Amino acid sequence: MDKICPYCQSQHLIKNGSAYGVPKWKCKDCLRQTSFKPPRGEPLWKKETAVLLYRLGLSMNAIAKQLGVSTPSILNWIRAHAATHAPRPSRIPSFINGEAFGDHTRLL
Repeated sequence: MDKICPYCQSQHLIKNGSAYGVPKWKCKDCLRQTSFKPPRGEPLWKKETAVLLYRLGLSMNAIAKQLGVSTPSILNWIRAHAATHAPRPSRIPSFINGEAFGDHTRLL
């Protein structure tokens, strides 16, 4: 048998019914149950391509059409990328030459 338990790496798996047409497998060693379903969602290369194309200036609608996904998906991928790679600006105004650009006050 070529199936390996994802929890304990054992090869002692037995069939244990099915759910929604997908067979379930039970490990004889750790007694855990699994089904070998493919991962959900779009592949990482597609998400990275969408972010790259957006950064190069392509519109979200054009990217969605090229990649065959919805425009809200493109927006979610861009926001997720920005959340992990672009730091949010701080609330404290930065002082340059004694001027605060937020409220135009001067320090003497």
